[in-house]
Amino acid sequence: MESKIDPIITIIIPAYNSEKFILKCINSIPRDKKIEIIIVDDFSEKILENQINFKEFLNLKIFRNKYNLGPGLSRNIGMKLAQGKYILFLDSDDILNKKNILKLIEHIKYKKNADFYLCRYKKDTFPKDNLFFLKTLPKNIIRETLLKKIIYKDYPIDECWSILFNKKFLTKNNILFPNKIRIAEDEYFLAKILTEFKNAKTFNKTIYIHNDRKNSLSSNLSGYDSNLDFINLFNLFCKLYLNKNYKKNESLLLVRYIKILYTRIISLLLIRNNYELKNISRLIKKNYSPEIIKILNDLKLTEYKKLAQAKNVNQLKDLIKENINIFEKNFGKPKNIYIYCKGLLAKSLVKICENLDINIIAIIDDAQNNEKKFFKHKLIDSNNMIKNIKKNKLSYKIIVANNRELTFKKIKKKLVKSKINSKNILHFY
Repeated sequence: MESKIDPIITIIIPAYNSEKFILKCINSIPRDKKIEIIIVDDFSEKILENQINFKEFLNLKIFRNKYNLGPGLSRNIGMKLAQGKYILFLDSDDILNKKNILKLIEHIKYKKNADFYLCRYKKDTFPKDNLFFLKTLPKNIIRETLLKKIIYKDYPIDECWSILFNKKFLTKNNILFPNKIRIAEDEYFLAKILTEFKNAKTFNKTIYIHNDRKNSLSSNLSGYDSNLDFINLFNLFCKLYLNKNYKKNESLLLVRYIKILYTRIISLLLIRNNYELKNISRLIKKNYSPEIIKILNDLKLTEYKKLAQAKNVNQLKDLIKENINIFEKNFGKPKNIYIYCKGLLAKSLVKICENLDINIIAIIDDAQNNEKKFFKHKLIDSNNMIKNIKKNKLSYKIIVANNRELTFKKIKKKLVKSKINSKNILHFY
């Protein structure tokens, strides 16, 4: 009788209406007894188990939620069921590198336990590869070293994929994804990890290939529900700050998240209608607490108090006007602009330009997709933008709508190399 082999890695895949692409995802996982696969069907419209024959796959379990919970809570269910020593989260439209996953297993088998492994990934959007960051890290990483890189070198770790987590570490510290948050739930999960871990390691071979699929939950951050999630996350991060006395860089990490969430919330308010603003003001009122105001005061984030204290639609509209005025003060009123980076900040920038009567020549996006319009504006890549600039000789500004300083610097360097005047490249965040 063959003895049972305990899995070393459990791969958890939350899946919702994924029948068209999940087979490609699962086929990218090596069929090996040291790997356990758990699929959590998040109450898909068609029962996933009935759509695909999973019996041919080794060591695979499928669990169906009784109602739709979102990816975070589905991952929590997967973690409870997991038998592996380590956990890897895999989105149902992404794939793994088979050869390197097996190398990773061999690598961790003989190593001293780490709280997590930062592994190499590749993706369609900027930055397309994280190897440059991994190479800057020592083989054995302590908390202070990694936090300094995130805070002072502005390299974020905001997504849970491509990180291999030690299950014992997660269980011991009660680290789970937050309830009722469907967007950016990774950020809260990772913030708890980054303020608790003692040691981590790197693995520099590509294990994860991320696909930027149109209409996926993470690709649409500008919806009304996202606005509500960001407000709830803002509240959760403020409460997390209250949990304990953090060291300087742990505190700065949480402040970074709070600042980014504030920017997202304000940006999204610009594209909300009156009905939505009314509901948002109710949620802010419900979340209000003197402790949050105290935290914002302690952190010297006094401008954020206006958001935390907003009690009605008019106060939210005042905040919107204030941010349009701040843009005009910082950027003036250029006649023509290119908006670089198609995302949440770009959508709010479109609305600001409409209010100030600024002409948007095009939105710039270098991801490979078939979209031609973004918020009714022409969508082109940076090569075509450079050609247009050299051909048309219009007065212009390029505004990079991205809250990461590192991303802005890389884009600016690339454009300057193509003979774009650095004075015409501005940063909106």
